[in-house]
Amino acid sequence: MVRSRLLTLFIFLQSYAQQFSLAFVGLMTNKHLKSTLPAFVGVVTNKPLESARWRQLQRGLTLFVLLALTSVSQSFAQQYPYQNADLPVEERVKDLLSRMSLEEKVRQMDMYNGADLKENNALKLSAVETTFSDGLGVGSIHDLYPRNAKDINDLQKHIIEHNRWGIPAIIFCEFLHGYTGEGSTAFPMNIGLGATWDADLMKRIGQVIGMEGRAHGVHFGLGPNLDLGREPRWGRIAETLGEDTHLSATLGTALVQGIQRDDLSKNTAMIAEPKHFAVHGSPE
Repeated sequence: MVRSRLLTLFIFLQSYAQQFSLAFVGLMTNKHLKSTLPAFVGVVTNKPLESARWRQLQRGLTLFVLLALTSVSQSFAQQYPYQNADLPVEERVKDLLSRMSLEEKVRQMDMYNGADLKENNALKLSAVETTFSDGLGVGSIHDLYPRNAKDINDLQKHIIEHNRWGIPAIIFCEFLHGYTGEGSTAFPMNIGLGATWDADLMKRIGQVIGMEGRAHGVHFGLGPNLDLGREPRWGRIAETLGEDTHLSATLGTALVQGIQRDDLSKNTAMIAEPKHFAVHGSPE
């Protein structure tokens, strides 16, 4: 319990170090305090404090506070192995999991509806604060479709600052035939894309989808659809690339390569999740 509270304090100080620093500098340069504090110190010490001596003390106190806050921030930033980006991913994951409670692990498997966090198509921070108030973290948020990356940045900032381990949420969306968000490109439905038989075109379309989604702050997309359109009564034939296995595999692979590019760390790439699992498109 004590360790948990200390860690929470570290997170708080690290998150607000800049604000504390600015507030302290403002306090030390306040005109009223500049005239009253030296007199107060003189009374306490029974020794008049000259203006030059006060300025020296003022600079010393300010420097001390700034260095202390910076030290706290830096010590927290590299406190645990999982926070070290130079270590192998497997090692970082193992370290993080060893520190998490069962409740925190379960929460990472949870999924929240993005529509519940919006009002008039804009992110509502009060809804975010209410929904994620228990400090256990957030697994993922679906179908938020933010207007811009700032909404996601504000959301992630709150999530990271309000769980013990600073874990962000996975933001994911639909992109059946284009990122489904404001200002994005709507390509023809998949059955039309499949009729092109053009893998190079599919890769370029995938690149546009990945770039537009990532520009909105989204990491992960549900697509492409690899169901085979062989049962008209299913009712979702238009979502498929066609009825042929080789065609769907070839065009689907090209879409994934375009969406993910050659490096998922690029700000123009997203994670693609081919769908649907098992027999979704083969109801017979």
